[in-house]
Amino acid sequence: MASDVEPVSAALVGESDAEIVSLEIRLRSAQLRADVAELDALIDENLLFVGPDGRLATKAEDLAAHSSGTVRFREHVPETLHVRRIGSDVAVTSLRARLVVAR
Repeated sequence: MASDVEPVSAALVGESDAEIVSLEIRLRSAQLRADVAELDALIDENLLFVGPDGRLATKAEDLAAHSSGTVRFREHVPETLHVRRIGSDVAVTSLRARLVVAR
């Protein structure tokens, strides 16, 4: 896990947010390991993903792609992580990362 911490922490722009950085580390690790159970626990049912081609995907579609091996993360290098707290229970985040994905 220590190797997971540095790339995410180094990508943080602005004020530190230990909770969000910790969650991003868990998400990155789960993506690299194709850990569908961990991804299921981390991703909200209502989240929509925007892929590199601009298409939207749901949580169910993302989990199915990881589960079937259709998508396999080979590299995940965080470049910039922005976090804006809106309240104690709400944060808006934006992560730009360089990904290498095998299909």
